Amino acid sequence: MNETSTGRLEAGTTIVSGHAMAQAATPWLLLVGLWFAATLIASFFASILADSAVAGDLFIPRSHDSFYHARRILDAAVGERGFYEFDERIHPPDGTWIPWPWGYDYLLAQLTRFAVWLRPGMDPLAFLVWAPVAWIGVNAALFLGAASALGLSLGMRGLVLLAFALSPLTQLLHGVGMIDHHFVEHSFVLAVVFVGLKWFRRLESRRLALALGFVLGMAPAFHNGLFLLQLMPLLAATVLWLRGTAIPRRPAVSFAGALVAGIVLAVSPSSALWAGRFEFGLLSWFHCYVSICTALVFLFLSWRPRSQKTVAGLALLAAGLSVPLLAQLIQGAAFATGDVDVLSNIGEARSPFRMLVDTPYATVTYFGWWLVALPLLWLHAAYRALTDRDPSKVFFAVVSIVGLGLMALQFRFHYFGYFALVAGVFLLVDELRERWRRPEGLVFLGAFVVLALVLQPALRHRLFVVQPLGGDERYNLSLSQHLALSAACEADPGLVLASVTDGAPILFHTECDVFAINFILGDAEEARYAEVRSLMTQSPAELMRHDPPIRYLFARVEEFSRPGPNGASVLNTSLPIASELLASEQLPDGFELIFSLDSLPREGAAPVPYARLYRLGLPVTANDSR
Repeated sequence: MNETSTGRLEAGTTIVSGHAMAQAATPWLLLVGLWFAATLIASFFASILADSAVAGDLFIPRSHDSFYHARRILDAAVGERGFYEFDERIHPPDGTWIPWPWGYDYLLAQLTRFAVWLRPGMDPLAFLVWAPVAWIGVNAALFLGAASALGLSLGMRGLVLLAFALSPLTQLLHGVGMIDHHFVEHSFVLAVVFVGLKWFRRLESRRLALALGFVLGMAPAFHNGLFLLQLMPLLAATVLWLRGTAIPRRPAVSFAGALVAGIVLAVSPSSALWAGRFEFGLLSWFHCYVSICTALVFLFLSWRPRSQKTVAGLALLAAGLSVPLLAQLIQGAAFATGDVDVLSNIGEARSPFRMLVDTPYATVTYFGWWLVALPLLWLHAAYRALTDRDPSKVFFAVVSIVGLGLMALQFRFHYFGYFALVAGVFLLVDELRERWRRPEGLVFLGAFVVLALVLQPALRHRLFVVQPLGGDERYNLSLSQHLALSAACEADPGLVLASVTDGAPILFHTECDVFAINFILGDAEEARYAEVRSLMTQSPAELMRHDPPIRYLFARVEEFSRPGPNGASVLNTSLPIASELLASEQLPDGFELIFSLDSLPREGAAPVPYARLYRLGLPVTANDSR
C-alpha cells in the first residue's frame, strides 16, 4: 500500500472513532423505540389492505406474481408436487423454467410448514398473506442500521424511519397478501448498504469483509437480478483505488472468498445450474461467473497500487472477463431499460419519470415529492464519489448512483434506491447543519415539516385507498369465474386458453394447465405471449383442432372489443371468437358454456357479458353426424 493510501486509511480510522463515540452515546433503548414505532406505523398501513386479501374464510394473494408464488409455496409446503423449478403446467407439453430462483419460495414454504405444524388445521394461506406484514420489522431494523452506519444524527435517523413507515412504496411491498418476492429483495439491498457502510468505514476489518461478501453471494438465491448489488462495493473499491486508496490485502481476500462461497451455496440447489444453463434470467453458471469476476477484480485492486501499468492491466482484465457476458448483458440491459415489447404494457416496468409526465400527481402519491430531487441527488452522488475522502461516504455515493439509477429506469426497482433517496436528503441536512452551526432541534423541526410536505400527497391520496380483491379489479370481477373453473378442473382437468394476465390466478385456483403466465424475461416469453394472442384470433373450429387439445376457453369480452362511438368499447365481430361465441346465441359444435359473468348494467340498458367460460369437447370430424 502506498503512502497516500495509508494516509487516507488513517483519516478514515479517525472518522471511525468519532462515529463510534457518537453511536455509543445513543441509548440503545431509544433506538429500539424508534424501530418499534416505525414498525408499528408501517404495519398499520400494510394491514389496511387486508380487505383486498381476506374475504371471509377466503385468502387471496395480491398481484399476479403473488398468485404464482403462493401456488409454488403451497405445493412445496403442503402439496403433493413438492418444490419445483421447472413447471410442466405452463406451456404444455414442453413446460417452462421458473425464472425466480429457489431461495424465496423455499424459505416461505418452510415457514408455512412450521406455522401449520404449530396450528394444525390452519389454512396455510392465512399465514402466507400476513407474512409480508410480519417482515416489516426486519426491513425497519435494516433501515435504521443503514442510517446509523451512515452516521446520521439521531433526529435524522428518526425522520428516515418515518419516511420508511409512511411510504406507499413500503405499503406496496408489505401489504397483506403481497406474497411477491420484492420485500425480501429490499432486505438484501438494505443489508448490503448496512454492512457495506460499516466495512468501508473500517476497511481493515476482515469480519465485515466476510459478512458483505457472503450477503452478496447469497442474494441471487432470492432473486436473479440481485447480482447487480455487487456493483456497489466493486465500483466503490475501484474509485478509491484510482484515487490512491487500495483495499487492504487480507480483507479483500476475505471478501472474495466469502463472495465465492456464498454464490456456491446459492446456486448449488439450482436445477438450471445442473442443466448447464448460462443466463441471467435463471440462477445458473452466469451468476457463478459474475461473482468470480467480481472476486478477481477485488483481488487485483488489493494486489498492486494504482499506476499507468496497473490501470491498463485492470482495463484488460475487465475487458477479458466481460467477453462471455456480452450477450447476456445486452439482453439484461434491454430488460432493465424496458426495451422488451411485452414490458411496454406493464405498469410496474415503466420509468417513474415517464409516469410523472403521463400522470404527474398519481405518480407523486407513490413516491412523494422525493422524486423531483432524484436527478439532483444522483448528480451530487457522482460528484461525491469523485471528491469525498471518507471511504464510507464514497461507498454511499456509489450506492446512490446505482440505486437511484435503477429506480429511475423502472417503477418496480424503487427498493434499490429508496433508502439512498431519503437518507441522501437527510445526510445533506446533517452536513449543512454542522457546517453552518445551526441548532440541532431547530433543524430537526424544519426537516420534519419538510418531510410532512413531501409525504402529503401519499397521506392524502394513497395510503388509505381501498383496493379490490387481489389488488386487481379485473380479478375481483371474475373471482366467481375462477372458482367455477376450479370446480370444472377438479372433475375434468385440461389445458386452459386464457390471457397471460389470467394465467397465474388460474394456476393458483385450479389443477388445469395454461399456455403462459406473465413471466417476463426475453424472446422465449414473447413467443409464448404471441402464441396466446394468435390463438385468440382463431376460429372456434381451429381451437378444436389445436394440439395439445384445449379443454377450456376463459374469455373476457374486453379482449375481443374495439373502441366504438363516444369512446365506448364495442364487440369486435371481425374476430371469430367474438362473432361465433360471445355474440352468438347458438354455440358452435363441440363448445359448452359452463359459466357466464355479466357486467353491471348501464342505466337504461340490459347487462352485457363481462367474461365467459367454455368447455371444448372432442374435435368434430367430417364424418360426425352432427
